[in-house]
Amino acid sequence: MKIFRSIDIDETVFTATNAVETVALWNAGTTYAVDAEARSDTTHRIYRSLQASNTNHDPEVDVDPESGLGEWWQDVGPTNAWAMFDPVNLTQTSVADGIAVTLEPSGLVNAIALFNLEASSVTVTITDDDAGEVYNETFDLISTGNVGDDFYAWCFEPIIRRTDLHVENLPAYLGAQVDIAIDNPGGMARCGNCVAGAQRQLGETAWGFETGNISYSRRIEDDFGNIKLVRRPSRKRASFQVLVRRAFRDEVSRLLDLYESEPIVFIGTGQFAATIIYGFYTRYDLRGDNVPESTLSITIEGFV
Repeated sequence: MKIFRSIDIDETVFTATNAVETVALWNAGTTYAVDAEARSDTTHRIYRSLQASNTNHDPEVDVDPESGLGEWWQDVGPTNAWAMFDPVNLTQTSVADGIAVTLEPSGLVNAIALFNLEASSVTVTITDDDAGEVYNETFDLISTGNVGDDFYAWCFEPIIRRTDLHVENLPAYLGAQVDIAIDNPGGMARCGNCVAGAQRQLGETAWGFETGNISYSRRIEDDFGNIKLVRRPSRKRASFQVLVRRAFRDEVSRLLDLYESEPIVFIGTGQFAATIIYGFYTRYDLRGDNVPESTLSITIEGFV
């Protein structure tokens, strides 16, 4: 199992994008009607007016950041350019043909994870001030998961694409520029989450892991037995047993305690996309099985 926490993404790190904002900037002199929207380039959020004759009520001041509600405004989500950097998987940055972003972190980035993608390929480029371009790799998102080793299915099943991508083993250059191109020629390119950080390995994931989802869909049944299914979003969940070397046991505890209640990318195993989750752990236990190793039992839930 590997994990990493996102670097802090702010204006000093997220330095370039081709994503166009779709909502006008809030203006103190504009009178907003009910349901009119305005954006803030400070919070990078979009706000909806809750009242008519809404003039000179700054949504940054009016709205409670925890509840998302104020007297005059309601927070309805991130702006288009910043949607891929909030923890909500369903909010996507969208650009026709392709998304291009540039990150200039001050620290180390050796792994990137992208979630809820709609694209044909992703290209990651790393450029160092002194060494120049040190990494350039394109990842095709066409998946063969629906065909397996069936030749008939290979020929006739529809083409599907991976929606999540984990890129690791990036060159360890401090402060290197990271360029990410998410391409979908002829269509809309979309990305729900972009997470970049310094990846650590906790141990070896044992077979017997479980993956699934937490569904918010509803089944409505009337008095006559008729059932109406209402589909709603779901979240990933998983549980793992991880073999941890004795020398690394204390460090695993330290890392997990440090990352408690923080958004983390968990990679159970690179073989299965269902084990790559952006979320948080709900519980972990470290059992000392024998002298050379311990077993980490960890339960993980993802974001919607």
